[in-house]
Amino acid sequence: MLNFNNNLQEFLSRLKNVKNNNHYPNALLECISPKDLNQILDKLIFNKELHKQLQSLPVSNALHLPKEISKLSRTIAIARDPEGQYLCILETKSKNAKNEKCEIEELDGGFKSGKPAWRLDGLHGPTPYASLSVEIETKKRKGMNLTPLQQIEKLKKEIAYPWQVPENDFLLRSVQGPIYTNKKGIRFCIYSPLGIPLIDRKKYGLKLSQEDKNDIASQLLQGLCFMHELGDIHQDIKPGNVIIFIDENRKKHAKYIDFASICGREAFHRLLSTIGYESPEIALAHTNKKMPDYTDYVRAYKTEKTLAKKYADEIEKRFLEGNQKRELDALKKEYENPAFENDVWACGIMLYELYHQNFTPMTPPKEEFFKGMLNPKRNKRLTAKQALSLFNNTYCPQASKTFLPHFQSKMAQAQTKSLLTLVQEKVKDAYQTLHHWIDGARSLFTYATTENIQEKAEKPSSKVRKHRK
Repeated sequence: MLNFNNNLQEFLSRLKNVKNNNHYPNALLECISPKDLNQILDKLIFNKELHKQLQSLPVSNALHLPKEISKLSRTIAIARDPEGQYLCILETKSKNAKNEKCEIEELDGGFKSGKPAWRLDGLHGPTPYASLSVEIETKKRKGMNLTPLQQIEKLKKEIAYPWQVPENDFLLRSVQGPIYTNKKGIRFCIYSPLGIPLIDRKKYGLKLSQEDKNDIASQLLQGLCFMHELGDIHQDIKPGNVIIFIDENRKKHAKYIDFASICGREAFHRLLSTIGYESPEIALAHTNKKMPDYTDYVRAYKTEKTLAKKYADEIEKRFLEGNQKRELDALKKEYENPAFENDVWACGIMLYELYHQNFTPMTPPKEEFFKGMLNPKRNKRLTAKQALSLFNNTYCPQASKTFLPHFQSKMAQAQTKSLLTLVQEKVKDAYQTLHHWIDGARSLFTYATTENIQEKAEKPSSKVRKHRK
């Protein structure tokens, strides 16, 4: 008899409860018949060979069971999240429960694509999930300078970040699915709870009341504060990277996704943004022809200049009229580094669109809150914490008296509990390209004080800096 680990026992117990309750959502039964679903559950619950495979499955890995091999009616995948919990994902296909051809909604997430799926072992029964996959490029193409291994490592980083920071309500945790090869090439799968992208709320008929907008804006500002308090810069805040969930009381909950570009303020990180949500500093930095994305910005600005670009042009003009080209070049160089202020600007644009029927500001906003977040002068722009405080005072005055102190208290507790975890991640980030960061991190934790570790994490050695460039 197998001696199962606790996580596997809990997983099998959840599946047994699902089967015994025999109460499946109607939306699931439109995709698969009860007979086929019970056949899948039986294999998961009673197949000893499968249990042996699952017992040895490492965390942040997944077992892929294509229907062609398993002889089941649907492809399934069993994944383990970074904390060791198992989850079973049932893939949907282009035939319904009656085996008739049907249209399946396509999910699109930038360079990710996929379809709705179901997590069979949900605590409260089968739960809607998103099954996304990424095609790993094996041949060089325009804009793709990463090897397949580097592409995979970048995707793993994107998934890992929300698991490495204190548990919270603002960052969506996804799980790595299988990496497999088919006729189209190498595929990297990602699973996450199914929600509605903020950018697609009209497509899905999601109507937001003023209260809903206030809740979403507050949550997004809290999430921004959360990341910035941990010393991290998202670098790609936009409506496409926010997912809205609706609870049983019809309350809306917003969570950030896509952490592939997240970084500290270290100079060796590449400056990134999505055009339309770039700050004036990013727009100004990309007037330098040596910037990697220079051509993309030039092409975009030929169609229409953003508010950030207009401000950047004014800054450049002022310097050039004053014969201060050297100072201008130094400023552009400074702005090439990631900065918290860039996130604040991007969040300000996103929230402006939320409150103004998706209209992007093309002239300086008049409201005090948006004027603060979209101040063209970096040193005068609100911080995330200041923006959250001003927002609560402006839009939620009754809640602001108790909310901010409570939020700050929660942040302090989370930071205290996870100090070693955060320091370890900083060390990992500095040493990941040297292939021996684990031994280095263990050594640091054994022989150095917390303060020394923090200093080393925040200030990588010149050798590491040179290598990362």
